Amino acid sequence: MWMAQRKNLTTEEPLPRLDQFGLAALLAGRQAELITFFTSYGHVNIPAPVRIDVNQQIGIPLLLAALAALDGEVKLASNNRCAAQRDRIEARIRAAEDRECTARRARIQARLAAAQCRFLLADSPRNRLQLSETLALLLEDLASSTGLPLLLRES
Repeated sequence: MWMAQRKNLTTEEPLPRLDQFGLAALLAGRQAELITFFTSYGHVNIPAPVRIDVNQQIGIPLLLAALAALDGEVKLASNNRCAAQRDRIEARIRAAEDRECTARRARIQARLAAAQCRFLLADSPRNRLQLSETLALLLEDLASSTGLPLLLRES
């Protein structure tokens, strides 16, 4: 029960702004862009038969576009890592719920086998009551796990 509630908490949790790797990549990318921005373009020499003048201001819009692309890429990668981590957590929760359900069924089946043996060895009202209670518990568990209504009712 508590695992199902915890599962709901993990799916409703919003994605964080950036994870550690995303923040590191963003800082490194911005630093590289700042270095490029403050570096002079005077040394640009394009080998060509004709002289080509390079407008030094052309780099500013390109740097701004690169900055926007960097921000988008870092956020997308960060969201993917967070979603993958959430999927792993949910898979662990589902596996734990499955183990819990399997253990519960094993306990019910063991109780049923013990009640059947007691009833076969001594047909008493107390043993008959234990057997019918255990059978009702088993049928209830089967109905809840399969989603089907109980077919056998006590008469």
